[in-house]
Amino acid sequence: MATADFFGMRNFGVNYGLIFLAWGFAGILGPILAGSAVDITGNYFIAYAISAGLSFVVFFLALTIHPLAKHQ
Repeated sequence: MATADFFGMRNFGVNYGLIFLAWGFAGILGPILAGSAVDITGNYFIAYAISAGLSFVVFFLALTIHPLAKHQ
């Protein structure tokens, strides 16, 4: 229920759907982009470097972004 904790229950269904839509796009586009990087460079280093870089970006975003303040 991280989506509900972060965004609240008011629009939970829409927010949850958007999270899974983004997850689905990443699941389709990620391997395609990684395969293209391997085809262009001939090795997996660039594909892994891009994945590592994106993982670090998400890690720092997770540390800095906080849930919205609850309205009282």
